[in-house]
Amino acid sequence: MHDKKDGSKGNIIMVTDGASIPDPREWRLINAWSIALVGALGTLFTLCTLWPEPYLRILLYLPDGILITFKITMLSICCAVPLGLLTGLGRISDNRLINLIASTYVEVIRGIPLLVQIFYIYYALSRFVQVSGVTSAVVAISFCYGAYMGEVFRAGITAINKGQTEAARSLGFNRYQTMRLVVLPQAMRTILPPVGNECIAMLKDTSLVSIIAVAEGAINTEEAKMKRKEWMAKRAEAGYGVTATNRIAAAVQKKTGMETRVCIPGHMQRGGSPSAYDRVLATEFGSYAAKLVEVERYGVTVAMVNNRVVANRLEDIAGKTRNIPEGCELLTVARRMGVSLG
Repeated sequence: MHDKKDGSKGNIIMVTDGASIPDPREWRLINAWSIALVGALGTLFTLCTLWPEPYLRILLYLPDGILITFKITMLSICCAVPLGLLTGLGRISDNRLINLIASTYVEVIRGIPLLVQIFYIYYALSRFVQVSGVTSAVVAISFCYGAYMGEVFRAGITAINKGQTEAARSLGFNRYQTMRLVVLPQAMRTILPPVGNECIAMLKDTSLVSIIAVAEGAINTEEAKMKRKEWMAKRAEAGYGVTATNRIAAAVQKKTGMETRVCIPGHMQRGGSPSAYDRVLATEFGSYAAKLVEVERYGVTVAMVNNRVVANRLEDIAGKTRNIPEGCELLTVARRMGVSLG
């Protein structure tokens, strides 16, 4: 609103190129952020107060994950934004080769899911170049979002009226000066909002990095200098087994204070793919075990006895040998099939 010369009031209509950047001083924007922050903190406080187990325990090691998340996000943004700018400039370049390279990069990378790119860079390229998990994640996310940001920069630059470029060239500016001093500053009003959206999406997509796990037979740089028997003996002496999974389980148990067990699916399926009955039986065992945990009954195992799922106390079965009755039906069937029982 503004006052006219005759004392009346009227509205001011502002016409700008592209989307306007929200003013931080607007109370609605501040209020939205305030509500989100207070809501998140209130929810976290409520969960930790009403259910301290496991939410309060999770908070003890949550900062480490947050630190890695922001580290990957910031490094990816620092790499993706310049890559997107170069890609956008390549897309509008008059040089056919540069335009072809930029266009191919955009079309190919945007057509491949980020999850596949992370898999390929970490697992496939690691056969030729040894890179860490963080480096692989930053490279994959940067390459993926660099293609999307390239289209954002291209759209923002082409949205500027050609008259701006012609006016700059008529004043003696070369192409570099025209782009840096005239076109890009005006295009930023259009470019910044979608780039901000891409950065937020990038932060959320860092959750896909969790698929980068340690291979079962992985060894560290210190163990790589030893012979197999030496590093296996060292691991056994440390008390966490000979596989990387056992080491991870030991670290998780030490960090959280909660008992951690290792289960390798390949060792449970030596007879081949599980049948429908195997899946039903596993579901019955899992359901019965969950009920035992609900009533806080521990120190037992779940087993099938006479077609009924029952619980056996560990002290009744641990360290004891159970003999199969001579007339057992399974034993008879095994002998008829020619199975050698020793």
